[in-house]
Amino acid sequence: MGKLSKDQICMIVGISIMSLIVGVPFIAGLTMPIIRMRALTGSLQNAKMLGLACKQYAIDNKGNYPASLDLLVPKYLPSRESLASPLEPGKSNGYTYHPGLKDTSPPDAILIEDKFAPKAMHDNIVIYADDSGRIIPIQ
Repeated sequence: MGKLSKDQICMIVGISIMSLIVGVPFIAGLTMPIIRMRALTGSLQNAKMLGLACKQYAIDNKGNYPASLDLLVPKYLPSRESLASPLEPGKSNGYTYHPGLKDTSPPDAILIEDKFAPKAMHDNIVIYADDSGRIIPIQ
């Protein structure tokens, strides 16, 4: 095979650049939903852990949930880092806690919500008094 002409080199470079321009956004479009769901699932799992810690607290405290999530550390949670949302790991408390509930509260009473999910992911992450949780899309 002989030497490539200037036109052939320009064509090859042009095709390569076009492949990158089209290919990179396409691949990003495929991976973004996976990354997004992983972040939401991580936050939901962490929030469920907080809900379970609240239930354990209630067992030890005549059915009363704690006045604040801070009361769960260190007996029910290993450290305050457990209170951070995976969506904003640098923030010390990533969850909105709704105090005043008891173990006899209605199962659909909201116990915990991720503070950052609506802004970062356009979804709400909610844990209910019965320790069930949901990712709720914001309309």
